[in-house]
Amino acid sequence: MAKALDLLRRIGFDTIQEEEQSLTRRALSGLAKLPRVKVYGIKAADSPRFFQKGGLIVFGVKGVMPGRVARTLAERGGIGVRYGCHCAHLIVKRILGVPPWAEQIQRLILTLAPRFTLPGLVRVSFGIQNTEAEIDSLIEVLGAIARKQPTQGMGQRMDDFVCAASERVYAPIP
Repeated sequence: MAKALDLLRRIGFDTIQEEEQSLTRRALSGLAKLPRVKVYGIKAADSPRFFQKGGLIVFGVKGVMPGRVARTLAERGGIGVRYGCHCAHLIVKRILGVPPWAEQIQRLILTLAPRFTLPGLVRVSFGIQNTEAEIDSLIEVLGAIARKQPTQGMGQRMDDFVCAASERVYAPIP
């Protein structure tokens, strides 16, 4: 942990914050254009509170369970997110408008079928290691999920990456 803190100090916390906010600004702008995607919390970079926001966005896709969104992001784009209630069950259920009687039914369903997926939200986090291209990939794959369109699979993306890397490695030396 000490090495990680030393590295963060060398980079500079201001630099890290600027990079995270740049990526978050790009992601919020892209998410705002997607149908059926709802962002929770600060939704726009022009919000007076945006400067307080870290590189984290919580969202949902209307009509698609958060577990399916997370799995599809991983399979189609190699994008890792978290989903569910994020240790804030009461708040998430209130945000989603889950009434108390539905919570009781959910408990019963989970008792009878523990593998059943309950409503929740998806959370994506950005850091200094992320790139604008990764944000664009998130928007592309999430757009396909929201529109229910097929996207280029992860296997094809990996093939494209390997080809591009081998071309750089075997390029003639000038």
